[in-house]
Amino acid sequence: MKQKYFFSFLLSFYVVFTIAQNNAVNLTGNNNFYLDGGELMLGDGNNFFDISNFTIEYDFYLNNASNYNGRFFSGNTFNFIAKPLDFYVDNSGTSFLKLGNGSTSETIPNTPTFNIGQWYHVAFVVNNTATKNIKMFVNGNLVVDYNFSLTLSNNSTNISVGSRTNNSGDCKFDNLRIWSVLRTSTEILSNYNGCLNNTETGLSANINFDRSNNGTFRNRVESSPRKNGLVRGLCSFSSGTGCTIPEIAPAVTVTGSYAGIYYAIGTLNGKTHYKTDEIVCTNFPAESSCDGTQNAYEIFWDNTKWVLAPADCVWIFTDCEDNVDFNGSIGTNSSNTNFAPCTGWTFTDTNANSTFSSTDCAALSSNTVEFEKNILVYPNPIKDYLNIDSKEKVAFELFDVFGKTILHKKEVVDLQKIDLSNYFKGIYLLKVTNKSGEHKTFKIIKE
Repeated sequence: MKQKYFFSFLLSFYVVFTIAQNNAVNLTGNNNFYLDGGELMLGDGNNFFDISNFTIEYDFYLNNASNYNGRFFSGNTFNFIAKPLDFYVDNSGTSFLKLGNGSTSETIPNTPTFNIGQWYHVAFVVNNTATKNIKMFVNGNLVVDYNFSLTLSNNSTNISVGSRTNNSGDCKFDNLRIWSVLRTSTEILSNYNGCLNNTETGLSANINFDRSNNGTFRNRVESSPRKNGLVRGLCSFSSGTGCTIPEIAPAVTVTGSYAGIYYAIGTLNGKTHYKTDEIVCTNFPAESSCDGTQNAYEIFWDNTKWVLAPADCVWIFTDCEDNVDFNGSIGTNSSNTNFAPCTGWTFTDTNANSTFSSTDCAALSSNTVEFEKNILVYPNPIKDYLNIDSKEKVAFELFDVFGKTILHKKEVVDLQKIDLSNYFKGIYLLKVTNKSGEHKTFKIIKE
């Protein structure tokens, strides 16, 4: 079972940092569910990954027996013939793996059975050159090694998890990764439940569903030209599996008129910036998929007050732009704290009724506010040197995404410059602690 492999040192990692989000998309009752827009996230709408060599990985959990369970489908929307790959589990637990060109398909023999109530990681490594070989891995272990005969073709229609049929499965999905390279057995085994930096060679898509909210999902690969897709059909979100990256700040939960989970996505004007979804408007290729359809909101500090505003996309002339209008806010709060406050909101719509809550709001003290005012970390993102500017004595620790301490200094005062020029690109976490035990964690991006 996958959780047994999850690194034990991350248990202590959760104690160090305040909050972590690990969601999975949950499909129940054979609902018609799929992810839409996967093809747009992977390129120009015609060639979604290198058809000569590719790897597909994801996690699934069977809630109950069902046909087309745990399905990944890439192919024609109407005839459901693989182009190039289709995998699913039927109501007896038997799995089916098919390769195809959109007109015909070839079934790969000797695929394993799967049990209800267990997380599985599957990986398909496909060599479509003269070798014509497919390898299938389950939880990092090789279970199929087969030479096929059909010549596969590029996908030009649909990439999804979850079938578009009426009997589409009763399961959970997490951590969809698509590569345009052949992943080795060592690579799959060593990091199938670990974190990625999203800059890995050959990585086309990495969708972890952690911030799925209001019906969108996000491809986190930094070089991806388009990053957003949509959830179609009936589903919910529940606890996931695999890699967990601590959030830079606890999320704010809003109920009522502007309900949603507002995740911390960075900083704006020196304070935490929250969004219900990580909408990036330029990722939408047409007005029909951009114009005010996302129902996303954001909370930010505009240097004088907290603002609740739409984070939708709007089509302006020939391009899509973020709808950030400081003068057209929905709600405001003048409380000058580092976290979006839980009380004191006023709305332009007198009929609006929303409540705000966060784990930080209840515990926030004046001392904590003063401590955070005394710490400045910059620049971020960083290329070479990171500065820690402190008005009191503090200790700091630098962690990689797996929770391993890679740098530790017990006492810093005034300006401390940290040389990170020789570190790999990716995400790091900096924990700064004062002599009273108050601490703050910063997510550092190394370019």
